[in-house]
Amino acid sequence: MKNIILIGSYMVGTHTLGKRAAEILNLDFIDIDEFIWKKFQESEGYKDSDFKKVLLERICRKNAQYFFEKEYYPFLKELKTEKISIITGSPDLALTYENLSFLREIGTLINIKRDNDIILKQIQDNYPEEWKQKNAINNGQRIGDMRELHILEFEEAIPYYEEIADFTIDNNKSKEEGVNKLVNQIKKIWDEDL
Repeated sequence: MKNIILIGSYMVGTHTLGKRAAEILNLDFIDIDEFIWKKFQESEGYKDSDFKKVLLERICRKNAQYFFEKEYYPFLKELKTEKISIITGSPDLALTYENLSFLREIGTLINIKRDNDIILKQIQDNYPEEWKQKNAINNGQRIGDMRELHILEFEEAIPYYEEIADFTIDNNKSKEEGVNKLVNQIKKIWDEDL
């Protein structure tokens, strides 16, 4: 049996559903971003207090996509799991060919999907100040408010996630229902693997 890799757009619930499903199924939960941040920090020799500030400065000086592809994600290849795990990370995790190939080697990809209107409402409720911001930046260019930024990302990325995933589940209702769908999908995958 392979690891379960959760992918999806921002705020669809990959971390929330993944953590709870891991508890129910007695699996390890791995946040790839946390793993990579730690590896990157160790390689650069920064203290915890300096690390985020220095990292943010490096991302801002370079094209963010270049930074994540060339400096951040190479640490992904160092990921080793002791037992079957549920793994998730940032929405950009599977956007490069190398990362996607590696993820397919170590796991089955499940796309978590949520309606755009639900995500926009969640952003508005959870990040009211950012929601009001009218100067969102994408690759150094002002593109509008946070709502516009999310819609742009949503329209471009969602079809891609659905295409590359082995399975897709909807997370449009309660957290419990989303967790149950994920747990049931994982059990089906395990049954097929046996």
